[in-house]
Amino acid sequence: MIEKVLHPRNLTKSYYQVVRNKGSAGVDKMSVYELASYREAKGEALITSLLNRKYVPQAIKGVDIPKGNGKTRLLGVPTVVDRWLQQAVSRELATKFELEFEEQSYGFRPQRNIHKAVKHKLMLGRAERKENIQWIFLVKSQLAGQMDGRLGSSSKSDFENYNNLIKTKAKRV
Repeated sequence: MIEKVLHPRNLTKSYYQVVRNKGSAGVDKMSVYELASYREAKGEALITSLLNRKYVPQAIKGVDIPKGNGKTRLLGVPTVVDRWLQQAVSRELATKFELEFEEQSYGFRPQRNIHKAVKHKLMLGRAERKENIQWIFLVKSQLAGQMDGRLGSSSKSDFENYNNLIKTKAKRV
């Protein structure tokens, strides 16, 4: 699989996605606009270190982001190079697993987000109105819990199911 991740076409598409997303510099202070010259100068050495399992990602820069309630939350900002490599892995994994997801699954998928999930659920019809409202409150409470570092209303079995899913998918990778 690493050969597919490091294929020049995948790396190029991943590069353009990182540049399009912009974002802040990580601990190395490299901007997305410097990534092209980095690729040219050190791209081959980077690929070799990845193939030889010698590559070590750089530290994550911690940035405090203000929240509406006056508190802050910590946001981790990887370096541009690490975001580029993460994008390359993500693209390859998406092609491998996207077809296996249920149509109504909206978590961590391309072109899907919480807003689209809520809109989809609300469009199912008035007969399910009560269920829809309960579902929206469940999603909101889980998101609030995640943002505050708590588990929200998720049960322990939800996380065990998630962990089992990850283990199953990891075997395929």
